[in-house]
Amino acid sequence: MKRHPLVAAGISACLLLAYLLPASAADIFCNGTVSAVYVSSDGSVVFSGSYRNDYTQACNVHGIWQGITSETCFTWYSALLAAKVHGKQVVVQYSTPSYTCATLPTYAFALMPNYAMVAN
Repeated sequence: MKRHPLVAAGISACLLLAYLLPASAADIFCNGTVSAVYVSSDGSVVFSGSYRNDYTQACNVHGIWQGITSETCFTWYSALLAAKVHGKQVVVQYSTPSYTCATLPTYAFALMPNYAMVAN
């Protein structure tokens, strides 16, 4: 049975697209310790992870920041603070094709994390 050349080309294009799409929305998992956590007067929760060696905003306790609710933010703040106090590792996950953990934007220019986890 012969296939029409357009069917074969269409299948090839779909396979190529399926292969390339995950690369454009790459997830990075940043692992390290937390050396400092603070909440600024505007409600920004900011921390310093050893994987970045600079301050990165995680969320805002006063309201929605980049889609993260204040309820989630209070939970993340607690987790980051507990990791700091107890010397535990954290894993913070981001979806970005443009940055590594060491080059993430800092302070208010930070990317939205997908989650923050205390790892050990």
